Amino acid sequence: MSGPDRSARLVELVGPARLDEVFQAKVRQRRWAVGLVTLGIAGIGVWLMCDMLNLGGWTPLKVAELGLFVLLFTALAFGFTQAFIGFLVLSEGHEPLKITNTLDSATPLASTAIAMPIFNEDASTVFGNIRALYDSLQQRGELENFDFYLLSDSVEPGKVVEEELAWADLCRQTNGFGKIHYRRRRLPVTAKAGTSLIFVDAGGIVIGI
Repeated sequence: MSGPDRSARLVELVGPARLDEVFQAKVRQRRWAVGLVTLGIAGIGVWLMCDMLNLGGWTPLKVAELGLFVLLFTALAFGFTQAFIGFLVLSEGHEPLKITNTLDSATPLASTAIAMPIFNEDASTVFGNIRALYDSLQQRGELENFDFYLLSDSVEPGKVVEEELAWADLCRQTNGFGKIHYRRRRLPVTAKAGTSLIFVDAGGIVIGI
């Protein structure tokens, strides 16, 4: 059962009036879980650090070191906790709080551009990575929501020829013409940063310069 279908089932069980209450309760539970796990990890780390610094007695420098450690280790513990709980949620296979659950299952998602700047790089590696992404999205049934853009600023003639041949070969293998785009600028101003900026400023429209 998909996310929207489960959300609809939840509305049937609790009623639309209590749906917001159920979601708010779940949000509070997760916030408490993140907070408690973060404090627990940070507490263990601070305790071990205090035990280590206590050897030889305390000095102003050790106090400052402990304060800095508390700030940095707590931030680290918070990031780990978010990642770990997120992993558990994804492993469950259903996330009722996803914003996409509010969409109708028939609503098409906006297309996402996957842009890869290239500058005199190994063509087999670059296009091999694109092929892996392409195949993965195809297996997941989400390929129609993505377009690939290879933005080349290569200046070495040999590299340019390799890129063009690799692109044509990849499109033939995957039937990706119109899905996998390749463009090369004639003037590679600021290299990858420049071609990425032009791509974004153009609203995702690849233009040759």
